[in-house]
Amino acid sequence: MRGQLEHLLAAGERPRVAVQIIPFSAGIHPVMGGSLTMLDLADGSTVTFVEWFDDGRTVDSPNDRARQGQRFDNALTLALDEVQSRELIADYLKRQT
Repeated sequence: MRGQLEHLLAAGERPRVAVQIIPFSAGIHPVMGGSLTMLDLADGSTVTFVEWFDDGRTVDSPNDRARQGQRFDNALTLALDEVQSRELIADYLKRQT
């Protein structure tokens, strides 16, 4: 896991990449148990991919994309900001040495 966390720290330094952690203290949230990836493309369109424990799919319908966008926005309100997230990861890595 150390390598994965180090990779997240490095990725967060790249332009247009934000690494934000939803802490356990946030409780149950709309993307718990899976992942939600939203990519804004150069042509203005958005590609949305939802992945759960045993399934993954691209979201095609505009209504479903809007609903997933709301979930994403709700999750962001629970997340630590980028600086706090980097500090949390770095602190965890220091404690593991």
